[in-house]
Amino acid sequence: YAGITKIQSNTAVSLGFNAYHSDDRTLRRFAGPLLNTMVHVKLNNTFGNSATAFDLHFAVGGMARAEKDFAFLGKQWRASSQLNLPLIGFAQRPYYSTNAPSVIANETFSLFDFQTVSVFTFPNIAWQTGIEFMLGTGNWLGLAYQWNFYDYTRFQRVQFARHALILSLGVRLE
Repeated sequence: YAGITKIQSNTAVSLGFNAYHSDDRTLRRFAGPLLNTMVHVKLNNTFGNSATAFDLHFAVGGMARAEKDFAFLGKQWRASSQLNLPLIGFAQRPYYSTNAPSVIANETFSLFDFQTVSVFTFPNIAWQTGIEFMLGTGNWLGLAYQWNFYDYTRFQRVQFARHALILSLGVRLE
């Protein structure tokens, strides 16, 4: 029996520009650049001194977002959906999580395997969709579903998928 403990941080910063001008102001579509940093630390106690392994992905890419305002039961609501797709960047894993005999044969001492990656060699997709109840103060309460997936095949394949339900309070800063 092997128990694995993990911690993941997937931080994305994006800048959305109005992608489609329309007279319908209740529907808004945005697109823009994305800066994404993902760190995934895994701890498997059965591996002894190499129990800790982590993946790091730093990339630039694009984001797309759609928002729709609507009224339901006499209250104001907003539905939203956003997709983040890193396109090109760098991925890094520790060498001891691989079976790379060339590292030892070349007598090259390096703690990390550091590679340039693209959406084709390391897809790291994040999608969130949800509904928000608009409060009269410009703030909102939200309920969202989030899905995150990545797949890295260099040396030992690592696949990861996460599903989450998120309850949030959005605060408008003026």
